[in-house]
Amino acid sequence: MARRMNLAVSVGDLRVERIFADKELAAALNVPLASHLTRVRRVMQADARPVAFLVDTLPETVLHADDLPESFSGSVLDFLLGRADPPVSSRAAVSAIDASPDVARTLQIQRGDVLLHFNALSYFIPGYFNFHIVRRIKNS
Repeated sequence: MARRMNLAVSVGDLRVERIFADKELAAALNVPLASHLTRVRRVMQADARPVAFLVDTLPETVLHADDLPESFSGSVLDFLLGRADPPVSSRAAVSAIDASPDVARTLQIQRGDVLLHFNALSYFIPGYFNFHIVRRIKNS
């Protein structure tokens, strides 16, 4: 959308790191505890202004830190779809959250500002990607 509005899109503050799966990540990614994971953190910018803070965490068997090219555009999904072995399904949740101090600083907004938080676990069928959001109301 930013490109359609003639905004210059860029990647800022790119950090690719190797981490180990804690209980929460191991359960979410269906990997053993302490498995090697690759975390890709970056800020997407439109006309040099931060507009999104993205964090992708994948098993190292799916994406190794050394796999990403120097010309990485910021889209892990685009990178994976360009390989011969793209993933095959997706689960996602979108919720409103308060900006933590770290995220607020990264996006240059106030701590506590409300943000849309998109959380997804994705596997895609080669040649097919259809993303949509289904809303569900739960009483917690």
